[in-house]
Amino acid sequence: MSVLMSLDAKLQIGTAGSQAATVLNTVGDVEVDLTFGEAKVSSRSSGWELVKLTLLSAEFTFTVQDDPTDANLQMLIAAVIGRTPIAVWIRDSATGHGPDLDVVLTKIKRSEKLDGAIGYDFTIKPTFKIGRAH
Repeated sequence: MSVLMSLDAKLQIGTAGSQAATVLNTVGDVEVDLTFGEAKVSSRSSGWELVKLTLLSAEFTFTVQDDPTDANLQMLIAAVIGRTPIAVWIRDSATGHGPDLDVVLTKIKRSEKLDGAIGYDFTIKPTFKIGRAH
């Protein structure tokens, strides 16, 4: 049995409309959350609450260690403030599988935990495709 390790995974960023090629070396935890919306389609005759799946919602979160000399971190912060889409590829390094899309950064949170390094938590969500097929 082959097991993929999180440590080997990659998060890459780039300019929206192009393939994300720059590996974020200071990224820590990454989470991928895919959730379907639900339309209730119950009827009295079924005796059950029935649902039909609707739109797929995606939210990705990741943490980047604070390094004032890291141009990638500065680019991410600028993208949040400027509401600028970016390209992201979240993949396992063994096969290259994972979401490859243009996103907007919807949230940034700075964390200064007493027992750890200063870090930025980013939340990203898919946006319109800019100049490339997915």
